[in-house]
Amino acid sequence: MTLRYHFLQSATAILGLPMLVFLLAFESHGAKAAEDLPLNTAPSKLSWIGSAQPLAKDATLVFEREFQLANAPVVVRIKLMSSAPCTVTLNGESVGEHSDVKWPKVFEFKKQAVKGVNKLRLETKSSGGADSLVMSMLVADMDGTRRRLETDGAWSVVVNGKAEPAKVLHDYTLHHRAMFLCGCVPP
Repeated sequence: MTLRYHFLQSATAILGLPMLVFLLAFESHGAKAAEDLPLNTAPSKLSWIGSAQPLAKDATLVFEREFQLANAPVVVRIKLMSSAPCTVTLNGESVGEHSDVKWPKVFEFKKQAVKGVNKLRLETKSSGGADSLVMSMLVADMDGTRRRLETDGAWSVVVNGKAEPAKVLHDYTLHHRAMFLCGCVPP
């Protein structure tokens, strides 16, 4: 048996099966830039991102990223975890809300995504601390091609109407996931 198997067996006992299933699913997705999305086989750069400076409690943070799709997708799936409740919109249309910050949220949709340029917005209110989030989006085309977008250093964050590059807080590795979920590492 491999070390990975033993770790996953231990993590299942500590974290519980539903969270472990999410962690394994999150591990299989990746990231890229705002033009064309990379194929799902590209290396992952999934990272926790936040604002470069601390914000006052209840200040609005908007994480944004534009990307281009060659075709209208068959399905879009977003997996999101954030340190504060978060609203997700794509091209100005609501996708959903993530309100239970103790658990990741999965959104599945397609009508909001269009062929051409798309703009994804993740809006949250500052908790007055280290506000952060991590997100992985998978886009499946009619021909079965799967592309992805993840939170990384290419995102921007809008604070008080001013856009700035999002700060990469740390990579989203299996170690960090387990430590964060156990409450040992702040997001």
